[in-house]
Amino acid sequence: MNFPWKKLKLREFVSSDNATLFYYKRCAKSKQSLGTILIVPGWLEGPDNWSPFLITNEYVKQHYDVYILTMRGYNNIEDNFNNTISRYAQDVVEFIKSKKLKKVTAIGHTLGCAVIWNAISLYEEKYFDSYVFIDQGLRALSSPNGSNVFDSSSYGSIITSDELFNFYEEGVSGENNTSTKINEIQLKKFTPNFIADYPDIYIKYLAGSLGYNYKVAYEIYFNYICNHYDEMLKRGINKPTLLIGGDGDTSVFPFSCIEFEEQYFKIPTVKIFASGSGSYIENYDEFSTTINDFLKQKNNNLRNFQITTSNKIDNAIKNEVKKIGTKAVNAIFGLLK
Repeated sequence: MNFPWKKLKLREFVSSDNATLFYYKRCAKSKQSLGTILIVPGWLEGPDNWSPFLITNEYVKQHYDVYILTMRGYNNIEDNFNNTISRYAQDVVEFIKSKKLKKVTAIGHTLGCAVIWNAISLYEEKYFDSYVFIDQGLRALSSPNGSNVFDSSSYGSIITSDELFNFYEEGVSGENNTSTKINEIQLKKFTPNFIADYPDIYIKYLAGSLGYNYKVAYEIYFNYICNHYDEMLKRGINKPTLLIGGDGDTSVFPFSCIEFEEQYFKIPTVKIFASGSGSYIENYDEFSTTINDFLKQKNNNLRNFQITTSNKIDNAIKNEVKKIGTKAVNAIFGLLK
């Protein structure tokens, strides 16, 4: 089987602080799209990783405009400023406003989820219509003394402070861009069977990370790990959300984290794949079905809400007419003309 994969052609976007980011754009085939899908990839992930989903998902092709916005540092650009999750969140909002994106379903993968959560914390939910969050914990930094206050099963603690500082110093020094820690993270994106069956696809996935400036990437990673995302979610997320995790030990964050996060979302749907974090590649058919079901259900719920609201308004007007009398209503409208 030829695994669906494509090199995506990117465009440039310049932020308000003069950083150059890159994005991919594809318009819906239908004349009137149902909305926009904005994909925010994870740490060191190239946009081409999303090509299996883009190539094979006919429903999205037909009905949705799709954008992918890369992390700062892509195309080996070294920006020595503002390499934080909060600035990246501002980038996302600036991009949405600049492109005048409407009805945005934001899809975040690992670090991309953290960026969107930060954007919601800073700007609330006015720029988004719904969300898909894939494999992200709430507090990635482990307690140095082994405390279970923020344990890995609920909060997703994956790295100690000593490991983080060693990792960061190694990265910003530029001496080793293929560290053991990076390999460990990348291996958790897929099951061993997938890597064995599709080594060429795994190599293409890894190649995406080579497009980034490592100093910028490590700056962002350090800030990303140190944030407490449960603080950003405490007020609750009101709009429809699909939470996706990976089963077993093959995912960056255990699926129990995803189930624990459900409490912060008013309209959550949870899906756990029998794969690592990269379900959108490894299980692209099932992933597409899951996304499409979520989008259709969301749209149906919105239409039902609009119909119900419209009926309530009509009934309220009719009741008021009965109260004050038809003649009085006609007199009022006569004065308004």
